[in-house]
Amino acid sequence: MMDETQVPRAPAQALDPPPAQWRRFARRFVVVFITELIAVFIFLLAVDPLDSGRFPKLTAGGPIDSVGRVVNVSRGHDPRFDAAIIGNSHLMPLEPKRLSAATGFSFVQLAVPAERKREDAAMIAWFRRNHPKIAAFVINADPTMCDRDPTLPLTAPFPFWLYGSDLNYMSHLMSASMLRYGIRRIKVTLGRSATSDPSGATFEEVKFAFAAPPPAVQPPFTDLSPDLLGDTGFPAMDLMEEALEGLPTSTLVIFVIPPAHISILPQEGTAEWREVKTCKYELERRIAAHPNWRSLDYFLDTLATRDAADFVDAGHYRAFLSRKIETDIANVLRATSSTVVEQ
Repeated sequence: MMDETQVPRAPAQALDPPPAQWRRFARRFVVVFITELIAVFIFLLAVDPLDSGRFPKLTAGGPIDSVGRVVNVSRGHDPRFDAAIIGNSHLMPLEPKRLSAATGFSFVQLAVPAERKREDAAMIAWFRRNHPKIAAFVINADPTMCDRDPTLPLTAPFPFWLYGSDLNYMSHLMSASMLRYGIRRIKVTLGRSATSDPSGATFEEVKFAFAAPPPAVQPPFTDLSPDLLGDTGFPAMDLMEEALEGLPTSTLVIFVIPPAHISILPQEGTAEWREVKTCKYELERRIAAHPNWRSLDYFLDTLATRDAADFVDAGHYRAFLSRKIETDIANVLRATSSTVVEQ
């Protein structure tokens, strides 16, 4: 006899929804999921989280991040600037506002720590894409210009997609980080958050002490003037020429070979010494072929590079040398501008 407290169980198949219900649920789920993805994608396009300037947008512009590799996409398309500083931490001490005041051009700082020539080329291409008329480029010509490896390896990851084609940019748009940037962009638009300096004038000396202060050494004099002492094949230099190809002669280009403390300058007779001199020789040869190109060489054995007080570490100089380099750049730009106009 059956226990009255027991309830008869329905057959297992009776508890399962009919196949048609599963199909309707699956279709609705897919439709809702795709609709939400499209909505997020349209939101990110309309908001333009990093202010790339690619498409019409509904939000306020301006840089909202402190990471140069990211924030420079905003600075690099800003129409207020017609001149750019391109490079790594060796040119970051240069202040764009000082250069602008001294030259009459409008400079933006696009240098990024650890950047090498592939990144420099991407930054130059981005600035050229967004500025039909460019007054000047100031470009880092530190030892990365002398790279021999044809692959030109990177020191740190770089978002090439951010500075590439629109299609490549859109393929990276759907991410959690871009959504977070989008929310920040909305806050900026509503006045609840501020943007950073569009010119990039955020250099702080203390942040560039990547190593210990330079030692107070006084090695024998080393001659680092240009000289042909080896093979002149430099893939990094080739890439820079390609990046600058087609610029009008009205666009002035200055390659700055930044200073370093005597303790890390190559000593005479070494393989590194020969390489540096040959690299400088080849750079000067290529510069001479362009009427609007110039160079400023500070990678030399001088009183300034022998003074440890001029450096935060052996590879990064202090404000005293920054101001001198800025003055020299301004003088060269004014002189070259006059020469090019006369031609």
